[in-house]
Amino acid sequence: SSVDDLLLHFPRGYEDRGSINSLDDGMIGEKRAYILTVGTEPRVSTLKGRMSILKFKAFDESGTVEITYFNQNYLRDVFTVGSTFRFWGKITKEKRTLCMNSPSYEPVLLTKRLQPLIPVYPLASGLNQKFLAKLIGEAVDQLPSFLTDYLPNEIRVKNELCTQGFALRNIHKPESE
Repeated sequence: SSVDDLLLHFPRGYEDRGSINSLDDGMIGEKRAYILTVGTEPRVSTLKGRMSILKFKAFDESGTVEITYFNQNYLRDVFTVGSTFRFWGKITKEKRTLCMNSPSYEPVLLTKRLQPLIPVYPLASGLNQKFLAKLIGEAVDQLPSFLTDYLPNEIRVKNELCTQGFALRNIHKPESE
């Protein structure tokens, strides 16, 4: 209900999305990060009038993978041919085709550095990781404007402790392990 609540809602773990893999690394069934370029126009098909399936192919220098999303037709406008994304998910193999179902994704942009470690938060009903991480990220970006460090400086220095702002920034947006 407050910015403080967001800042004090700590991750239960982290996903290492900074270690980028190639499609031919042979690690089937493990969640991994891949930098891939969209190679085909996303196409949508409908099953039994209810479920829609969006599929497209993406590639890196080592191979191609078919990516599938369920009931997310709006992604057709996100994944344009030639655009590059960091995908996070499990590769499976169906016959001779590499596949990835509903991976997380982030656009690769020259103007924005991708965070190597992504926090995974405990969720309450009605919340999802992407939305909660966005809210917490906005709160962390505003830290200097309202955060008061209650621990006296001499105690912090004597015990080699960091400031509260530094701790919160690094809990929610760590740069390394």
